[in-house]
Amino acid sequence: MIYFTEEKFDLYYNCTALTNEEWELERNPNLIIGLLYMLIGITFLILYIPAVFILLDRELLTFCCFKILLFLSIIDIFILILSCLVCGYLSIVGQIFCSARIPNYIIGMIAMGLWTLSSATCVLLSINRLLDVHWPEVALFFFEGYKTLGLLTLPIMYSLFFALCVSPAPYSSKSHGFFFDVYHKTSVDEFMNERFTYTSILHSLNNYTFIIMTICVYGVLFSMLIYKYKKNDKNFKLTNFKKKALIQCVFVCSLSLISGSIYIYMQYFPTSTFIVIIGQMAWQFNSGISSVIFIFLNDTTRRVIAQSFLPTWFKQLIGVTGQSNTIDIVQNHSIKSTVAT
Repeated sequence: MIYFTEEKFDLYYNCTALTNEEWELERNPNLIIGLLYMLIGITFLILYIPAVFILLDRELLTFCCFKILLFLSIIDIFILILSCLVCGYLSIVGQIFCSARIPNYIIGMIAMGLWTLSSATCVLLSINRLLDVHWPEVALFFFEGYKTLGLLTLPIMYSLFFALCVSPAPYSSKSHGFFFDVYHKTSVDEFMNERFTYTSILHSLNNYTFIIMTICVYGVLFSMLIYKYKKNDKNFKLTNFKKKALIQCVFVCSLSLISGSIYIYMQYFPTSTFIVIIGQMAWQFNSGISSVIFIFLNDTTRRVIAQSFLPTWFKQLIGVTGQSNTIDIVQNHSIKSTVAT
């Protein structure tokens, strides 16, 4: 949320209750947690290099789902930089809100924007998958050509509203997560919370909506797949690959649900540091797991990666020959993009 006067900002986010020396004593540095966050981020960011390289293929980008996937991958990369690298550093130095008031507030705004942008884009992608699998004509009507880019402006505007107009949740090393209560677990926490309420109904509403819509859309998608399979629809085949896709989708969606649910709970109720860290790591893995699935589940993408990134002698050693063919990926784009969500 942007405050246009310093007086208004100071009213809600005042750090004069303690001296600078006393605020320094409130720090809670943790080298292990910080390094763990950073290790997770670096690992996933390295894996995203070949994943984005493949998604940038022009043939793939003729399909609407891959445009959304590329956009979502870029969002995930920024989330990993923030939630892993930046937060890891803040945990190492023991950062709390009043250690650097303005920078921490801006970090909270960015985190709010990225989380809502990611969740809104995930919902858009899940709707695209549902329509593309079961009602391709409808999917074509809404997502064909530049219509996809137009639809992507919706989550962008949605996230900008949250980043600029909703109270942010700055990062706190007291529990190594994001909290609307900027005085979380400090000596002035109780005093400040008697004066002001540091929560966000809109953030909770976003998370509830995201959770419900994700469950409903994928529930309909899976139910119809199972129904067609049991009905022995001649035009429908549930291959082993598609079964794996369903399992992977449930896994990825579960990470989103865990992260969103924990972040709702910990803003209103006392929560152990361990649970907060689990919620933070669920957000990190939710942003990074798509790269793992896209690279290691798909034989064609593995072949493309091997041909593009491995040295010739190693390709000969493992038997990777021939030219890569992105058409192989495109021919099964519906189920593969479902996996990548």
